Amino acid sequence: MTRFDTIQAASYLVWRLQGAGVAHHILDDGDLIVFKLRPRQEQVMIYMVERQPTLQDIQHHLEENTRQGAHTLFLFWVDMLLPPDGELYTMPEWLEVCAHLYGDKVYGFEVAGREAYFIPVHLQGQGRQRMVRYGGNVNYGALRAYRVCLSLPNLSGTWRVASFDRPQAQQADATPASAAAAYYQQLGLADRATLDQVKRAYRELARQYHPDVNPTPQASARMKQINEAYRRVLRHLDNDEA
Repeated sequence: MTRFDTIQAASYLVWRLQGAGVAHHILDDGDLIVFKLRPRQEQVMIYMVERQPTLQDIQHHLEENTRQGAHTLFLFWVDMLLPPDGELYTMPEWLEVCAHLYGDKVYGFEVAGREAYFIPVHLQGQGRQRMVRYGGNVNYGALRAYRVCLSLPNLSGTWRVASFDRPQAQQADATPASAAAAYYQQLGLADRATLDQVKRAYRELARQYHPDVNPTPQASARMKQINEAYRRVLRHLDNDEA
């Protein structure tokens, strides 16, 4: 029954995305939906997750999709995989990574008859123990694709993801050119650097200042500056491409 419900939920989601006018060129494989997102034609890959994933599963999909230029959205079956509303819950590693990807929340789905419901599941607090709060139905027309920069022990880098609303850190207005120049300088770059040059500079700096390789307080503070500069530069490049 699980597989049938997942296929039904995927079909319902496709119908809602088409109705919202945000998706086209859609391939629905039951537990994987692939499409182009309007208006910028980003490729989005939505995984309907019905069985317990591992951290390696999450990492693999993120790495492969980002390498191919595709944006990843995981939707988890609420009854099978997510804790109840109002529970103080210690997140497993795979859920902790997803919470960071999507701004202290993940997305779940439930099936009821011929309909399905897609909801944000907020994971409030700090660290691995969080208070679980369920939100209302997502806004299908608000689906967006963007990049997230993470510096976690089990997932570090810049990842292409999609969600029904951007995390707060991603919602700021475009970085002005004058301010962007300063962020480029923090990465040791000229303000006309390409995306590949930006990524290369970030990796080189992370090898020097990441807490895993340099545990000093000064390195930690510098790594925070690097992460913020990297995020701002990516945001500036995103707006230049728009």
